[in-house]
Amino acid sequence: MRSTSCFVAILIALLPGCDSGGKVGGPPPAGKPAAEVDAKAVWWEYGENAAAADAKYKGKTLAITANVRKIEPAGAGYVADLGATVSVAPQSRAAYIRLDAKQKKWFNEGPPANVLAFLATGAEKGFASLKVPMPPQDTITLIGVCRGMEKNVDVFKGYTVSFERCVVRPEAKD
Repeated sequence: MRSTSCFVAILIALLPGCDSGGKVGGPPPAGKPAAEVDAKAVWWEYGENAAAADAKYKGKTLAITANVRKIEPAGAGYVADLGATVSVAPQSRAAYIRLDAKQKKWFNEGPPANVLAFLATGAEKGFASLKVPMPPQDTITLIGVCRGMEKNVDVFKGYTVSFERCVVRPEAKD
């Protein structure tokens, strides 16, 4: 009986969506955004004072300006990488040799995302026309709900900020 319970627990843990903390999918946010924000600026604010940033953003619907680097499957939905806040670019071979293993990985493969947008159910269709990765100077505005800061030792400064139920903001009609 005990081995059956363990098997069921392992099976449940491996179901799609379980690894994303419930952030994937769901309906798009309703109502108008409480504020217009820049994704990286929100990330920096969380680093400066997480409690103040939570009071300002967490649980609120926001219009988030960002540059989309990639969109990947995540559990039962999709997550958009809204960029990293660090760039590792040694100027010489000697500088590269001094990088630690994590920094070398970031240099070779690109830094991991510090800001994530978990897409609303069906929202990947709105991203289909984007050229991803977007050129660095280009941005798009998403509508999503701020989930706040999460610890992550594998990224710069050790935390990420995520948004859930994100959709591409429709263009204003003249």
